[in-house]
This record gives sequence, structure tokens and C-alpha cells, in this order.
Amino acid sequence: MRDFQQSLLFSMVLSISFGPIALIILRQSILHGRFSAVPSALGAAVADVLYAVIALLGAALVSVFVLQYRNLLVFASIVYLFYLGVKILKYADPDMSVSQQAGFISVFALTMTNPLTIVAITSYVFANHSGGVAVNIPAFISGFFIGSFVCQMVYALSGDAVGRMLSGRVSFRILNWMSGFYLITFSMWKLGYLIKAEGLLLGVG
Repeated sequence: MRDFQQSLLFSMVLSISFGPIALIILRQSILHGRFSAVPSALGAAVADVLYAVIALLGAALVSVFVLQYRNLLVFASIVYLFYLGVKILKYADPDMSVSQQAGFISVFALTMTNPLTIVAITSYVFANHSGGVAVNIPAFISGFFIGSFVCQMVYALSGDAVGRMLSGRVSFRILNWMSGFYLITFSMWKLGYLIKAEGLLLGVG
């Protein structure tokens, strides 16, 4: 029971923070209804659980993988976020939006390459389930999945409520412009941070 409660609480804290993934789910729900955002929410939750399971069963292997390919994973997420932001801006007309752009696979892949997800989940598992501590794996996985999925669905339901309040093509067009601008700005900020961090590492070396 303790493993379930701890993983539930941690996954909720991790998932409730508003970032690009939350924005994608929120926007999907606003434009196409709450049911269209369910695959996106499920994709994010499954990715969280997958990382938790991998970290739990192979902590050493995951640690090496994260350290070795962290910058590559970060860059991949930056490229995808920039692409998605440009795509949203390009097709600002809600009638031209592609509902599948925020489906299970795309959100799953984005979550899997999100450095915050990687570092946070692996750090949590290493800190709480290392040193031979017994773990109730079904309870641990269930808590992680439920916590993450519930929080992602909060954005889906909130988006549906916002969508009902918005009216007219102009409102949705402004929403698309704001969403695209946010994703592009966020990706550029992450790229600048990555370049700065890599430069510092090279300078130290």
C-alpha cells in the first residue's frame, strides 16, 4: 500500500506541472473535445509508467543510458516541439487543424524524450527503491499510472470546459497562435539552455 501511495503522489506532482505536454493535451481538448484528448493523456501516462518500470528493474542500465544520451534526447524533444509549434501556427485556422497531431504516439514519444521526465522518475526510483528494498511492483505501477493519467485528464476536462466558453473562429485562431508561439518559444529557450550547458561542459573539460 505504501508503494502505491508514494508512486501515486509523486506521479501526480510530476504530471500536474504545466508544460508543453499539458498544453498539447489542453489544446487538443479545446479544439476537438475531451474524448479526443484521452489518447494523448494515455500516451503521457504510459510513458511515465514505462520509465518507472525500466528504472525499477534496471537502475544501473537506465543511469548509464540517461547520462550517455541525455543531450540527444533533449535535442529530439526540442526539434519535435519546434515542429509542432510551427505546424500549429501554419494551420491557425481551427478547421485546418489535424486532430491526430496530439494522439497517443506523438505525446508518448514527446514524454519519453522529455528530460524532466527522465531525470525526475529515475531519480525518484533510485532514491526510494535502491539498496535491495522490497517493492510491490503491481502497486508501484498502478500508483504511477493512475496518478499520471488522472492529472493529464484534468487538462483534458479543463480544455473541454474552456472550449465551450470560446465562441467563433477568431477565438480559436488566437488560441492556435498562442499555443504555437508558446511551443516555439519554449523549444528555443531549451535549445539555448542546452547550448549554454554544453558550452560550459566543454569549457570545463
